[in-house]
Amino acid sequence: MTHARQVVPRVRRRGFTLPELMLSVVVLSIGILAMVASMAAMMRLQRLALNRADMVSLADSKLDDLRGAATSQSADTVQLAVGGSTVTSMALHADTIVGSSGRTFYRRWAVSAGPFASTRNVQLRISPDIDDRMMPAKVDLYTMILLY
Repeated sequence: MTHARQVVPRVRRRGFTLPELMLSVVVLSIGILAMVASMAAMMRLQRLALNRADMVSLADSKLDDLRGAATSQSADTVQLAVGGSTVTSMALHADTIVGSSGRTFYRRWAVSAGPFASTRNVQLRISPDIDDRMMPAKVDLYTMILLY
């Protein structure tokens, strides 16, 4: 008599085990948190760049005004008299302006004699009226203006 060996088929389980699922959830959660953190940082940097561009535009506008005053023989040339400060507001060398974002900025400029006759070196600083992490502390621009 031969004994027939019974072959028991192996049951192959499909799917994932609980530890595998838990590990994948942890890895996925860390990835999502990293993406959220980087998005927040990018939004902050984007706002900072936008505010800096606004400040540069306002500073450039004032330099254009000073260049225009240098070409005309008007009372505005007093703004190009030697003096002023970029740190404190002084008469005829400072003003306050509201930017396109609705924020208020201080524009201060210092004028010194240029290297040639009838020239002026101008240093202009624009700074926000209130300190804010989303706003650059200051923007400085320098130029030389020819008086006519």
